[in-house]
Amino acid sequence: MPRDAIPFERTSSVTDVRKIFLIAAEGFKTEYYYLNALNERYGRVCRLLPFKRPPEEASHSAPNKVLEQLKREASKLNLKKEDSCWLVVDRDSWGQLLTKAINECKTLKYNSIVSAPCFEVWLLFYFKKLDELSEDEKSKLILNEYVTTRETYIEKLLTSFMKEIRLGQYKANKELPEFFFVPNNIQKAINEAHNIEKMEILNNGSYEFPTLIGSQIYKMLSQFFQENLIGEHTL
Repeated sequence: MPRDAIPFERTSSVTDVRKIFLIAAEGFKTEYYYLNALNERYGRVCRLLPFKRPPEEASHSAPNKVLEQLKREASKLNLKKEDSCWLVVDRDSWGQLLTKAINECKTLKYNSIVSAPCFEVWLLFYFKKLDELSEDEKSKLILNEYVTTRETYIEKLLTSFMKEIRLGQYKANKELPEFFFVPNNIQKAINEAHNIEKMEILNNGSYEFPTLIGSQIYKMLSQFFQENLIGEHTL
């Protein structure tokens, strides 16, 4: 089955690529565009390697299905011990399917990344801290219902924040403005996501992933930036 992935060579003309992060994301396009853009800008010695699912599998977004695709892609590559595999999924309403996929990742020594309720909450952290939002806004974030036929509450909120600084409208499955790839802006999101998770862990001894509001994307990007010597990393 042919795949649509970033062309990869472990050796570049500038330096040797020491690590790759092979990534299977639930989102068919948005996450792929975002991670691909990060890699193009910063992937010098450590590279992100997301891949698009084949069109006939685009609707197979359940965590176990995405994990199957990740395992299949990993088997095609000559991964080294310093490389890693990452499952990037949304909390959604997957229930036990999500828990089982995360447990299998542990067995396989893969990394699991969960965003709640969806990937776009990570982009909100570029603009706001969670405690800056009203309780009504938080409740609507958790539900993330459609407010128009094509736009969820989080997408609408993102658009409002983006328009405040003249970035236009947020459009799912489209490439993002350069604002989202500025290291200081990414670091702001990393700090907020990390702080939220720290509080969750303190309040829940069995915590594994965000179930209400949060994103573990920060874990992957912190490692990626640290390997590539980009920005400041205190995690």
